[in-house]
Amino acid sequence: MSFASDVAAHQARLRERFAALEMAVVDHVEMSIKVGSSVTGAPGQPVDTGALLSSYQREEVAPHVTEIASTLVYAPVIETNERGAVFKSAVGGAHSIAMTRVGFPALVDHEAEKLG
Repeated sequence: MSFASDVAAHQARLRERFAALEMAVVDHVEMSIKVGSSVTGAPGQPVDTGALLSSYQREEVAPHVTEIASTLVYAPVIETNERGAVFKSAVGGAHSIAMTRVGFPALVDHEAEKLG
């Protein structure tokens, strides 16, 4: 094997590992927002009817750019808990998106460690 082919093979392995990490991170971010994560500390969405939880969908908007969002008008109110509500739900709570953002570096480290 030539040096150029060694470099090309290494680059291919790196691209493969990056793709696996990217998918794992997106999966974990979605989980953190929707059902919570011990890595980010996010509580996930409160569940009464399940409408809010199921409204969060992910969409790849560009290469390496995935959005996870809800179209429900009250989703931002729940996220920020503007009204200081006490949630009836036994699971979930406010600030899952914010806590996922803050915990993102730890989330990436966690997923990279799992991949080896």
